[in-house]
Amino acid sequence: LDIIDCDFRLSDLSDTDLKGPIEIRPKGQTIEKVFDQEWNELAKESNGFAAEDARRELERACQIICDRHKQDGRKDLEHRFRRLEVKARSSRSDADNATKLVNWFYRTTSDFGLSLLRPISSWIATIVLFFFIYLMFVALYTGRIRIGLPDYNFVHSIALFTVDKAFPLGISVDETRLLGG
Repeated sequence: LDIIDCDFRLSDLSDTDLKGPIEIRPKGQTIEKVFDQEWNELAKESNGFAAEDARRELERACQIICDRHKQDGRKDLEHRFRRLEVKARSSRSDADNATKLVNWFYRTTSDFGLSLLRPISSWIATIVLFFFIYLMFVALYTGRIRIGLPDYNFVHSIALFTVDKAFPLGISVDETRLLGG
């Protein structure tokens, strides 16, 4: 099945039985743009039941296309449609809060697997955040709160401790020394 250079809704494929490879190239835009346009139209609909049915059709269409690409060994297209399927599933009215939270986190930190920069920057931000949390905790616990120049050996030890927890590479940090033991 070839859908090339035409305007269509992805949800129109929700009850299709794909027996062979499918090629989808929308007119003048990416498949993500077609999905987003349909998605935005659904978000504007006020009729709850109709909108929910349309969201399910969109999710089902992405699942059908994804499964077809999986059977054909087209991993890149399989991944694209799986992302769209997960995106559609995440806003279902009957989705539990844990699913919504996981999907929000996945969307925020990696754009459903599309971004390489987001997970790396999130990871670095987490390391920096925990550096300051460890620094504050150990400084309060040991009474090493000073105004003025910091104790560089102390800060360096906390930095090594943080990196050791992020990369368990065996960097030698004497944790008992950090807590004054």
